[in-house]
Amino acid sequence: MLLRELGKAWRLALGLPNTLIFNFRYFPFAKACRLPVLVSHRMKLVKLGGSVELANYHFGAIRLGPADVDVFPDGGRLGVWRVEGRVRFGEDVRIGPGTSIVCTGELDLADHVLTNARVSIYCAKQIVIGRDALISWDVTIVDHDFHKLYDADKNWINPPAPIIIGERAWIGFGATIAKDTRLAAGTVIGAGAVVRGDFNDPNCVLSGNPARLVRRGVMREALI
Repeated sequence: MLLRELGKAWRLALGLPNTLIFNFRYFPFAKACRLPVLVSHRMKLVKLGGSVELANYHFGAIRLGPADVDVFPDGGRLGVWRVEGRVRFGEDVRIGPGTSIVCTGELDLADHVLTNARVSIYCAKQIVIGRDALISWDVTIVDHDFHKLYDADKNWINPPAPIIIGERAWIGFGATIAKDTRLAAGTVIGAGAVVRGDFNDPNCVLSGNPARLVRRGVMREALI
């Protein structure tokens, strides 16, 4: 236990430069001094643009890239922060190691959102992740196609489209959530699924590529 706590303190110290840069870039001096966002030394701050809003500014309210996921050691890939849009964090949001957040649109992560390692979030328009959502490792959430497509009349035919993930959702490892998707509260996404479209039934399991409804009336185990 002592060694574990010493390890946490050591990683906190290593992340202090990133933490100071992030907080004093985004928040007024008095709020920045509280260090509400703790940023891992393994998070590469590529672009500190746009704006960041918090529900609470107490110390460590948000953690970006902490190496406290036992199955993914600190030596994993670097996380990336590249933001030019607006990001809003609710209470007690934990973003796992190796996670990339790239945002030129509007990204909202509600209270108690938890991501595991190596999650990729690419937001060009709007992504909303509801309260108590649990996102496993190697998940990709992307609301655009990265490159534009045009028809014969030069009309843009693949613009970004919002992603809305309901509260208490659980997204299994390796899943992809594509643009123009809405998931009801309590939705469970199976490992490796590719999801696009409106799924309005709460507490359902979706699985496959493309994802389809495979079970109704499920409840995710509560996190302690």
